Amino acid sequence: MNTTGSGKQAITPGQLEARVLAAIGQGNIKQAVVTCRQLNKQFPEFASGWYTASQLAARVGNARGALQAIEQALELEPESPRWQLQKAVCLMRMGDNQSARPLLEQLDKLDLDSGFQCAQLALQLSRLDKHERALHHYQRAIRLEPRLSEHHYNLATVHRFLGN
Repeated sequence: MNTTGSGKQAITPGQLEARVLAAIGQGNIKQAVVTCRQLNKQFPEFASGWYTASQLAARVGNARGALQAIEQALELEPESPRWQLQKAVCLMRMGDNQSARPLLEQLDKLDLDSGFQCAQLALQLSRLDKHERALHHYQRAIRLEPRLSEHHYNLATVHRFLGN
């Protein structure tokens, strides 16, 4: 087993990321930021750490920092739909719909892995007035996470918007 010079077990990037997420879950944003900085400094090749940093920056209202962090993840794993979606979300939050549009149009052709991702894509597509396509992704979100009432509500909202 890997150990540090002091005899302690070395921490993995996944363990550090879990600490960041736990701090966020506890509402301790200051600790989450400190731990996330440590994560990305110690493990700059860990793309998920940059995604987490992007999520955290967005949560505290730092849209530019969120975009910069997700671009780091995309440098490491450019084909990741999860990272691409986060970049599109960041761009949309910054009001750069023109740059987000091609990313969202590419993602629209995919069946994403999680209900959260499907719902996030649907929301962004709705913001681009692509409500019919948003329906498809909200329906997939419901198939993936049928018990999450938020997906049902959002699907109903899009149906209502479309006059269904």
